[in-house]
Amino acid sequence: MSQVQVLPATSPIAFARPRSISTVHVSSSPSLRLTAASDETGEDIFDALPALHYGHREVHLRNGIMHASRASAAGQADSERAFFVADLGQVALQHDRWTAALPEIHPFYAVKCNPDPYVIRLLAALGTGFDLLRIGGIDPSRIIFANPCKAASFVRAAGRAGVHTMTFDNADELHKIARTHPAARLVLRILTDDSKALCRLGLKFGAPLVSAPGLLATARSLGLNVVGVSFHVGSGCYDPDVYADAIARAAATFAMGREAGYDFTLLDIGGGFEDATFEAAARVLREAINVHFPDRRERGIRIIAEPGRFFVSTAFSIATNIIARRATDDEAAGESEDEVKAMYYINDGVYGAFNCIMFDHQVVQPYVLSMGGSFHVPAGAQTQACSVWGPTCDSIDLVSKRAILPRALQVGDWLGFDNMGAYTVCAASQFNGFDVSRVIYTAGGMGGAEARAALKRLAAEGWGHNSHSNTHHPTQLTMSVFYYEPFYDIERFLDDAFGPQRAQDAQRRIAQGGNQVQNDAPRALKPRMDLHEDAEKNVVTASFEFPGVKKEDVQVDVHNGRLTVGAETKLTEEREEGGYAVRERRFGKWSRTLQLPTGVKEEDIKASMENGVLTVTFPKTSPQEAPKKISVA
Repeated sequence: MSQVQVLPATSPIAFARPRSISTVHVSSSPSLRLTAASDETGEDIFDALPALHYGHREVHLRNGIMHASRASAAGQADSERAFFVADLGQVALQHDRWTAALPEIHPFYAVKCNPDPYVIRLLAALGTGFDLLRIGGIDPSRIIFANPCKAASFVRAAGRAGVHTMTFDNADELHKIARTHPAARLVLRILTDDSKALCRLGLKFGAPLVSAPGLLATARSLGLNVVGVSFHVGSGCYDPDVYADAIARAAATFAMGREAGYDFTLLDIGGGFEDATFEAAARVLREAINVHFPDRRERGIRIIAEPGRFFVSTAFSIATNIIARRATDDEAAGESEDEVKAMYYINDGVYGAFNCIMFDHQVVQPYVLSMGGSFHVPAGAQTQACSVWGPTCDSIDLVSKRAILPRALQVGDWLGFDNMGAYTVCAASQFNGFDVSRVIYTAGGMGGAEARAALKRLAAEGWGHNSHSNTHHPTQLTMSVFYYEPFYDIERFLDDAFGPQRAQDAQRRIAQGGNQVQNDAPRALKPRMDLHEDAEKNVVTASFEFPGVKKEDVQVDVHNGRLTVGAETKLTEEREEGGYAVRERRFGKWSRTLQLPTGVKEEDIKASMENGVLTVTFPKTSPQEAPKKISVA
């Protein structure tokens, strides 16, 4: 660049504070009581964690910027520090999407993706399993140790913690497990096509099908129990069709297991699920599973998955401050792909939250959060080509090689980045003396009420208050979903209004390899639900609204500790009008899944249908799970 300009920071206290936004909470009692909670106060649910705020994510991005401005005006050091805003309501919505599209497949969250303590607690409350070595307070049966190549000490630790389900893909691993944890329930990880993924895991893990019979024979000779098959199509898979081939390979491996004397009962379909292509991937999986595992229920086959980024990527955004700027007066600069008119330096980079650029092959897009002391960017603001850099002294610290941003951006302004929940803060370092960006938590908008209610239930059970482990609480937890839905009609309205646009946006985001995946998988409506608990009678009553649906069109299924209710109607009406025969067809499909309390048996569940309302009752705790009092001598 021919000339460097050093620009002063704009006034840090010029923000016009927006009117306070409140969230209205509606109690589930017959006499409704309305209370308003400020979006800034937050709520202390767990003593070891920050407050959980109300309000939408954008509100807290702005609040954080204004707080930084006040701290800067007061002379506070590092006042402009970058920060995340995590919307836990979005995590709950993603969980709802999963159960609607893949009700048979139990998710085991890949903790390595984002081990955030609030995310862990929320997903635990929603009934997911986990892919890692151990979580204090979680039933070990809800954990899979899905690393095929483990340190011997880790295998021993898993055995001591009661974590028995783990993967393998080579003979050496089998001998290691035979020495250190012979009671393990082993899952053979096979090699599948991962060429359509951002991160190809097949380069490191997975046994080719040709080697599977030999590995199973070795396991048999060592007296090890192999219970199933797993695969992984790669992290960030952008072609859902690869799941069909992977399911076919898994079915072939199940047949090899029978020949080796095993009766497999577990299929682990791994991860790789992307937000934009999820419904398309789910459709491929449903079809492939029906083709290759048609008798899965009769054979008692349980299907699980290891989603990570799908749950958390869209839930986190980061706000970064422009700490320096280099500009040029060269009029020709910025005309080619390799030239820019300005270089902006922000206070987080590839050694911090943006390590996803290096390790996860992500391409991030900056946008303006505030400019010139205002949250409003004029529609006609002039723009220019620029690059965005991190704060360290390393030239590899490049966040965005080329972006189009307003020409008026200056030092002190703020840039935002969305979709920052996966493989970001989990691998951030303090290289060059920069702290890891903090996180502000909220549960606002659609999904917020569900997330908050789930977390409160978990806290009420006495779990999740210690930041390291939960040794004071029994390992066995009773997880269930109890909540009232005051915002159901609003969510349905928004979904109907913006659903088509969301589908179009999803298609535009699939830019890998020119693939255009249609997001046309049928999405079942969620019936309105209300749950009530009678502590004295130890009974939970779930009511589902199916207006206009006949009793014979309703299905209630129990599988793998989860209750699924659904209905499908096909109404045909014929009449003669103006000399023409008029035929109208109306179709409707509903589905909803609940995690049942631990120990509930099928015969304990009762269902009845009256006036379009399905009522299901089941025990809150089974007799063997109910707490017992011990007399003190």
